Amino acid sequence: MGATVDPPDFYLITEYCTKGSLQDLLENDDIVLDLAFKYSLIGDILNVQLLWTPPELLTDDGRARVRTPQADIYALGIILQEIIYREGTFFRDDSYYESKEIVKRVRQREMPPFRPFIGPNACKPEIFKSGGLMDNLLQRMEHYAKNLESMVSERTAKYQEEKKRAEDLLHRLLPRSIALDLQTKGFVMPKTYDSVTVYFSDIVEFTKLCSQSSPMQVVNMLNDLYTMCDEIIAKYDVYKVSVLTYISVVNI
Repeated sequence: MGATVDPPDFYLITEYCTKGSLQDLLENDDIVLDLAFKYSLIGDILNVQLLWTPPELLTDDGRARVRTPQADIYALGIILQEIIYREGTFFRDDSYYESKEIVKRVRQREMPPFRPFIGPNACKPEIFKSGGLMDNLLQRMEHYAKNLESMVSERTAKYQEEKKRAEDLLHRLLPRSIALDLQTKGFVMPKTYDSVTVYFSDIVEFTKLCSQSSPMQVVNMLNDLYTMCDEIIAKYDVYKVSVLTYISVVNI
């Protein structure tokens, strides 16, 4: 965006990156960059052709004072290698080199040329098929939304299943009208009846029957008895008060 050239200080003025520079992104190990994100980042750089200092500016023969497309492509290659490997600028797999040594060896124009490491499988052809960064982010958001929708549907189904179980249990313990009031209002208004009939029942000699029967025989008897009573009650406007039957089995 601008520059200051007042000696002895020289500064470049660029846009302020609130989330840091590309270097900050690549050096942050807490940020996971998969291949799709890297390819999108590379695609955006290719589209806008960001200009970085070309290597010819490191020489002293005077030819490097004017940028060329070849120099820009070389600088772009340095950036792409840094994005793929995330090991710093001018990464080589043989050793670690200080910046001064890298500049010195590039300036000397060694043969073969001193270049960053590029493995045979570093990039794949689909790198040129990937969309822009925003396209990739939108695709990720869409994928995340679908996964989230699936998770919500699954958990909603489980919630509805548990809700149905709770409602079934509530309807078994309480009259239907009372259960509905508790579900919709959260409370039940007392009601007054002019005439009611209360019926008490008991199993005659239940203790004696238990003493002469096995535990499973007692359970089956009670189950058959209560099932029969529930079938009769269901035909009439009757409210069954829960009855607790205590059965103690002592092993001697």
